[in-house]
Amino acid sequence: MKIADSTIKALVKDYIQNNAEFPRKKDMKVSFDVKGEVIAKQGDDYTQVIDHTIPYAELLTLALSKLNGVTVESLLKDYLSRMDDETFKAELGESKDKAKEAMRSLKGKAERKCRGKITFDELSGEGEISECEIC
Repeated sequence: MKIADSTIKALVKDYIQNNAEFPRKKDMKVSFDVKGEVIAKQGDDYTQVIDHTIPYAELLTLALSKLNGVTVESLLKDYLSRMDDETFKAELGESKDKAKEAMRSLKGKAERKCRGKITFDELSGEGEISECEIC
């Protein structure tokens, strides 16, 4: 079976991040071999009940379109002056909760079909990345 490109990229990225001597700003050819053994199990597929996603950017755009320019500017000034305040952050969290509750009452819940979770009991392997060549 062919290894996915994303897996290969993840292996090489891990190698580069853990190798302080890897040259910067040069195209390098990286060769590697991977061999391993794992005991894995995939659980049953399941249905997950989730809330509908709230499109906050569109909702904000709609709300701002209902205000005049002076009110929008005042609102932004208020936000900028309070954005680092912990009490204000808590108020924002409460507002998001209210929005979620309103969305739930309007649209109910959604269901998403999920593939069974994959678990690993044992993992043993070896891998080696050989010398890199400048391309």
